[in-house]
Amino acid sequence: MVETAVLHALPAPDQLRHRSRVLALLDCVLGGMAHAHPTRTYRYVEDWRPGESLASMDNGAGDEYSIVFSSAGVYVRGFDHHSELNTYGRSATGALWPGLTDGLPAPFHPYITDAAFRFDEEPTMTVCVWQLSTDSGWHASQTVHLDEEDLNGDGSDWLFDQLTDWSAEPKADHYRRYFDLPADPDHAALHAIMDGTPITVDLVYRLNPDIDLAIVTEEAAISGIPVGF
Repeated sequence: MVETAVLHALPAPDQLRHRSRVLALLDCVLGGMAHAHPTRTYRYVEDWRPGESLASMDNGAGDEYSIVFSSAGVYVRGFDHHSELNTYGRSATGALWPGLTDGLPAPFHPYITDAAFRFDEEPTMTVCVWQLSTDSGWHASQTVHLDEEDLNGDGSDWLFDQLTDWSAEPKADHYRRYFDLPADPDHAALHAIMDGTPITVDLVYRLNPDIDLAIVTEEAAISGIPVGF
């Protein structure tokens, strides 16, 4: 059976939503990029569809995830293009890996074939995790197997690492390297925003003194994260 590493690492839905919003805001502030910028990695849209919010990650190298928050619960889809569970272009019927969505509750079934989570009309998924609003924890299929050793697993051990490792030091190192910053971002400012401190102009400028506040307020409006300016 393929181990879904993230199954026991994801925080509760409310905290997952908060962290997703923060990652989107940090992408905006530290990268100086508006929500629609094509090279954005993390996004969060509060009113994605009626009654649904969407958090997403796209690293530009073929790997991504999507997290749908709805009244039914939370649906998590991940795609590691190096995983053996990647069936894109390998299946004549465009089917997912056998068993990947076994046990998925009915309210989440439409997402399997949703055009938003497909490429060239084929589904792209190697990770499927969910939690109904009535559940007390995360779930995944227990029937996913490989015919041969898979060194990459399903990708869940790394796709969601920025959501599961929630401390300022590794975040500072990640953003310094990713945005090629001359030094680590202000750890205290990072920690404050990650901890849920109200977003102020001072906090934003401590992370990026050259940021255009207009794109930050736009980001806040899209993600639903409150800002004090």
